[in-house]
Parts: sequence; structure tokens; C-alpha cells
Amino acid sequence: MGELGGSGGVIALDARGTVVFEFNSPGMFRGTKRAQASEVAIWR
Repeated sequence: MGELGGSGGVIALDARGTVVFEFNSPGMFRGTKRAQASEVAIWR
């Protein structure tokens, strides 16, 4: 995305439930939900 002049991010989830966040913007809201816990945050 950055090579095309854009900014933003992606949240990816694999078959085992592993969550990965990647972004090239100054900050990105993100969240996860599992049976045991939830998390919502902004990373700067």
C-alpha cells in the first residue's frame, strides 16, 4: 500500500486464531475478541 502512495492497515487472522496487525499510518484502531478476553486499542 505504501508503495502506491496510500496509508492504512490490515488485521489478519490465521486458521489457529493468531492475530497480526500491520499498518503504515500514524495510528490505527484495532480489536480482538476471544472466548476469554477482548481488547480494543489504538497504537501510535
